Amino acid sequence: MSVRIRNRPAWIVPLTVALWAATGAPAYDAYREAPERNETPIISDVPMAHDLAATPGDPAAVRDAIALDAAGNRAAAVARLEEAILQMPDMSRLWEVLGLIHWKAGRTDETIAVWTRYGVAAGDHPEPHIWLGEVRAARNELPEALAAFDRALKLVPDSAEVQFQRTRIHRWLGHIEEAAATMRTLVARHPDRADLRRELAAALFANREYTEAATLWAQVRRDRPGDEDAELREIASRAYASGSPEAIRDAVAYLERYPNNLLALYTLADLAESGGRKEEALGYVKRVLTVEKDPKKKARAAFRASDLVSGLHEIHPDRYSIEEAILVVRDYLGAQPYDVDVRLLLGELYIESARWNEARETFEKAMAEYNPQNIRACRGMFEVCVASGRYGEAGRWLDRVRQFEPNDPYLWYLEARKEAAVGHHAAAFEALDNLERAGAAGAVAVLLYHGLGESDWTDLPSVGILREQVNALKAAGYRFVSAHDLPAALSVSEPPEDLSRHVPMRVACITWDDARRDAMTLGTPLSRELKVPMTMHVPVGYVNQDHPFIAGWNDLRASQNNSTWHFSSHAYDGHDPRPAVQNGYVVHPLANRLWRPEAGRQETEEEYRARLTREYGGSRDAIVAELKRPVEADVFAYPFGDIGQLSHSNMTNAPGINLEIAAKYYKVGFIQSHFGHAVKGSNPLLFQRTEPYRNERGSNLVVRLLSAHPVFLARATRAEMAATADKPYLANAMLALLERDGYPAEKLDPLKAKVRRMLGGSLFRWPFWKRTSAEKADPPPDPAAPPKTPEQPGVAPTPAPATKPPAVTDTEILRPLPRRSGGAADDGASAGDDLRRETVRPY
Repeated sequence: MSVRIRNRPAWIVPLTVALWAATGAPAYDAYREAPERNETPIISDVPMAHDLAATPGDPAAVRDAIALDAAGNRAAAVARLEEAILQMPDMSRLWEVLGLIHWKAGRTDETIAVWTRYGVAAGDHPEPHIWLGEVRAARNELPEALAAFDRALKLVPDSAEVQFQRTRIHRWLGHIEEAAATMRTLVARHPDRADLRRELAAALFANREYTEAATLWAQVRRDRPGDEDAELREIASRAYASGSPEAIRDAVAYLERYPNNLLALYTLADLAESGGRKEEALGYVKRVLTVEKDPKKKARAAFRASDLVSGLHEIHPDRYSIEEAILVVRDYLGAQPYDVDVRLLLGELYIESARWNEARETFEKAMAEYNPQNIRACRGMFEVCVASGRYGEAGRWLDRVRQFEPNDPYLWYLEARKEAAVGHHAAAFEALDNLERAGAAGAVAVLLYHGLGESDWTDLPSVGILREQVNALKAAGYRFVSAHDLPAALSVSEPPEDLSRHVPMRVACITWDDARRDAMTLGTPLSRELKVPMTMHVPVGYVNQDHPFIAGWNDLRASQNNSTWHFSSHAYDGHDPRPAVQNGYVVHPLANRLWRPEAGRQETEEEYRARLTREYGGSRDAIVAELKRPVEADVFAYPFGDIGQLSHSNMTNAPGINLEIAAKYYKVGFIQSHFGHAVKGSNPLLFQRTEPYRNERGSNLVVRLLSAHPVFLARATRAEMAATADKPYLANAMLALLERDGYPAEKLDPLKAKVRRMLGGSLFRWPFWKRTSAEKADPPPDPAAPPKTPEQPGVAPTPAPATKPPAVTDTEILRPLPRRSGGAADDGASAGDDLRRETVRPY
């Protein structure tokens, strides 16, 4: 290893380049995991390293020691320097070279010991603190490195070099905004320093300030024509700033030279997906899976690939099969077999590909090995049983799902689907009546966001996209309420006795998790502009630890007084996964008893309850104490949406224990669901919310929310089931109600077409097919009669069932009823097809 010492005063010589290659660049999660920015430090950013070579003016002892070390006699070199230090203890060059000789030999503990001794002896000399900062950084001990540079900066506060090195450590620790601010000042003071410009460019890139970063990276490339990393960062900055074709072409050309470069792959995948080129994005994500080593990032890539394949399968079923997504997920599970979420995803993909036995085995394994209460697995089993004709068993799995939240109105949708599959149409209609009645009592769409960016081309929603989504909801007639006002918003009215007169309410609630700095920085002015209330759920532990990605209490207070933000809890440390057994994989803290390393054992149930009390009660107390708004703090967002029903759990009643303790401190709690509505009558501690899709346009979000509203969902499903049950009048009445109340045309038109096909080409088939005596009471239509209006008596949602259908026995296995002859092929999308796919993952 050759190390050249630059011709600068000894105390400002950076010490560490060649050592970065051996230790690797420090990653953010080397210190503490955080809400991800998908940014890693740049391995080649102006490395801090040395050649061990003599310089003019070196004392004889230094020249002798360097020669002895070069000859392979390190022990003699160390002895020569130690002897000289006894005679000249104030000569910093002796201490420096002694530490470097140890460092070169890989004995960094000895290096730290030598320079620590010198730091004590030297008193007000900055050199040893600078050297210690650099060796600590090379060992990836970033907090210790930062402390050493802070000590040096107190001794030489105007040193640009020390500020430079300290700022780099700050960036690697994730304090990106502070790093960028410091570097702006340094660049202004020293405009000729190319290394400072490069560091500022790196900080801006990490902070997603791509437009300014692109300009700086271009200048860095002019400063250093052979800097290949700067070339890529400049290309990626241009790409994320504008999505320009030229930047994409440059990124493709770079990838041809370096086929396994992850930043190039991620950049091209992001731009392709954001630009709607899903096939192209899938190709890049597949390549990421072959190169990426980080387990968490690889898991996200597996999810992303499976979603892309599923979407492409719907568009091009002849070219893309669900089998392709299955292979991706199975390959990931081969390396990470304990990832419960991905294992459940595999089961759901088996359902999409109609591989019922494999889906059943996957869900049964997840429940047997990880959590017998896993509602996602139970829901998957329900779908398997309905699809494969095992209706009696499907009912039992639905009962298992119902145990988690008996008052969830969307369970009536599942009940209706099951009963319709059996052919029990009256029971199916009755279930849909219950769903519609619940929605008519009150339903609010609840949205979830995490981070916020300025670019339209990354994985984060941009300010522009969020603005468009909110404005689209406003244009569609939505009004907005805060999370702590949800109970009041749901109690404003009661449904009419005649549900056909009811027009669904359009109310939305915007929530955020994590209190990320980017969300607070960009979201605060946006909240003032949009004039809608937004609730931020604060991870108290991260705030107290001054986590670099999380806004501090002072930031939250400033935003609270200058925006429409409201603040509630996201637990104390419940967002920080930890092992449940010694040396085990990490699990969600609210759902599991954790391993206590200091005690050498797992928590007892009493200790688990005490920890949950701190998570719920302690986090609320902290928010009230710091932000002084106790009314707003009555809302809790469960980290990962999991209290024991979603992923791994080693408790027999984790959901019950969590809800019991949460109820002491909160009025509202949130889990995740594709239905995404808080509905009156459901448990307010289990209100459901949904996160907009990546780069989802506002128009699509409106369609999705309206389609999931309980009233619209009930009516659309009833229209389809009425056609199946040979009830054309009921089908027509539902379509009329949907059209009257503004059901999205994107959903209504395909539904109309499907109903027509099912009824033989028109909304009314004549003569009617054989019907039951109860059904024959429907009169033939009068073509001249005007359509009903809300002021006229409307058609009741369903006729009252004459008799209760016979129950299916436990051993009875029914097959789907054959479609009656005479109707067109049922090849259109049904009202609930998209929800059936999505809500296999309901919580």
